[in-house]
Amino acid sequence: MLFGQLAVFSNLAAQQVPFNAIFLISDPPPKSGGWWLIFLLYFLPFSGRRIFLSSVFLRARSVFARVYFADLAAQSVSGLAMLGAMYVLAPG
Repeated sequence: MLFGQLAVFSNLAAQQVPFNAIFLISDPPPKSGGWWLIFLLYFLPFSGRRIFLSSVFLRARSVFARVYFADLAAQSVSGLAMLGAMYVLAPG
C-alpha cells in the first residue's frame, strides 16, 4: 500500500540531487555527482515491493503457485493493456 507514497518520495528526493546525465560520459563516474544516489532512490520503491511480495510468498507457502501465477498474470494483463493503449491512443 505504500508503493505510491514511496515512489513519490523517491522521485522528489532524486530531483533534489544536482545531476546531468551527460556528465556520466564526459566525466569519470566519481566526479559526476550523485548518480549512485539517484539510482538508489529510484530503486527504493521496487525494493519495497520486492520485500512485500517475498513476505507474502513465504507466508503462503501452501498456495505459492496460485499467488505467483496471479501476480504474473496481473503483470502480463497490465503490460498488454499498456501496449494496446499505446497503439490506440495517439501521443499528445
